[in-house]
Amino acid sequence: MRGIKRGSAIGCLFLFFAALILSCLSGCAKKSSEKEILMWLVGSEKQAQKITELGRDFYKETGVKVRCEAISWGEAHSKYLTSVVGEVTPDIGTMGLTWGTEFGNLGAMVDLQKAFPADLKDIEDNIFPGLAESIRYKDSVYAVPFDISEYIMYYRTDMIGKPPRDWKELASLLAELNRNGKSMIIDWGGLGWIGYSPFLWQAGGDFYNKENTVATLDTAAAETGMEFFTGLYKRYGVPKEEKPVEQGFKMGDYPIFISGNWKMKTLADVAPEINGKWGISQLPAGPTGKRTGFIGGRVMGVFSQSKLKNESWGFIKYLSRPDIQLKLYEATLESHDTYLPPNIKTWDILPMDAAFKEPLKAQAMDSKGPPSLLGWDDSTRFIDTAIQLIVLKGKDVKASLAGANDELNRRLRK
Repeated sequence: MRGIKRGSAIGCLFLFFAALILSCLSGCAKKSSEKEILMWLVGSEKQAQKITELGRDFYKETGVKVRCEAISWGEAHSKYLTSVVGEVTPDIGTMGLTWGTEFGNLGAMVDLQKAFPADLKDIEDNIFPGLAESIRYKDSVYAVPFDISEYIMYYRTDMIGKPPRDWKELASLLAELNRNGKSMIIDWGGLGWIGYSPFLWQAGGDFYNKENTVATLDTAAAETGMEFFTGLYKRYGVPKEEKPVEQGFKMGDYPIFISGNWKMKTLADVAPEINGKWGISQLPAGPTGKRTGFIGGRVMGVFSQSKLKNESWGFIKYLSRPDIQLKLYEATLESHDTYLPPNIKTWDILPMDAAFKEPLKAQAMDSKGPPSLLGWDDSTRFIDTAIQLIVLKGKDVKASLAGANDELNRRLRK
């Protein structure tokens, strides 16, 4: 009996370990069969955590896991290129607005126009027009907007009253401010192509023709825009050097400035003394009557090396839904991140004071992004140089623009 009991005990022990091993193998097999999307987010750890959290709801709907990792702006471009060469890309990447075209032309991104035309049309129909224009490269689209950043005008309501509605009113206001030792700051883009862009467009000009085949900075409209833009620096004391805009705004030395929408959050954080004493407005209208501003932001696309292309596109569509964009926006209210949704429908449910939401939405509807063509990022230096020659060296506007125009055309022919 003792021997039988001993043998029985050993048998039970064997079965226990066998069941344990089978259970483990079963679990491992289940784990290895699960699909998991890897997404790189150019941004903060907190925002990446929020996306991973949203991914858990996506998992409940689809059975596909999502892991989001943050990467910094400083390393993002080179890290993406390295991952493409090393064939270790993520499934989804967020990136600068112009990078989708650049990486797509290298064959690193899925052409969404070819792979998912119906879904893409649905997204394009619901994003701000200027963004839709900037993500399309010829007949291809390699990424869709993740969020937007836009130009807006800030002004002290206790010092200025009503913001200027056109160039004439802006010039008049600056002349009055100058008499009291005050002026305006152009913060985002300053003495560069971004700072010039709104004035170029408001004057009826553009960097290239509609087909992006010929540079058009040698036109009268481009000259009109540049004359007014550089005149702000030369005649109205707009600082040529970088200034701490929040401090100048708080002290009243610069009771008006142009910058990105993210300054709304920064002002509330670092200058609470003037909460309730400032507002925002669309940019002043140019000779065309338009108040066109600059719009940018991050885009997101699927890498060609992904083995989960359909699932990755499914998650991008999920992030493009108004209810999900609302959650992303609400998460930024608890952190130092900025996020404005690119889906116009999301703005109908956005919990934002109307005094801020209405001008932001109106400005986004009348905004343009960078031209969608290869080599644009490198070409911008010729425009920056022209602007700096005019403002810092007193060079002629028409001749400086003609020089930049020649360089842009030369780049197009390469």
